[in-house]
Amino acid sequence: GWMPYGKIEKWIEDRGFGFLSDDQQPLARGVFVHISDIGHAPNVGDAFSYDLVDGRDGRPKASNVRSISVAREEVDRVFGAA
Repeated sequence: GWMPYGKIEKWIEDRGFGFLSDDQQPLARGVFVHISDIGHAPNVGDAFSYDLVDGRDGRPKASNVRSISVAREEVDRVFGAA
């Protein structure tokens, strides 16, 4: 199935959340992601795939966040880096 993926655009360390880009929708606003959905504090630029679910505030948030650093390098190799 189709899955969004992107990179950490911003991380607020003391609050334990940040925002992921959606590489397939570059103009979209960043997707909220909480540290509990990643399992550790990420670095800005880390790449992840994720599922979009409705957050408590009605805006989409990332869930089932999985690191795709290796897979992403393969994607870049096959399709060309963005």
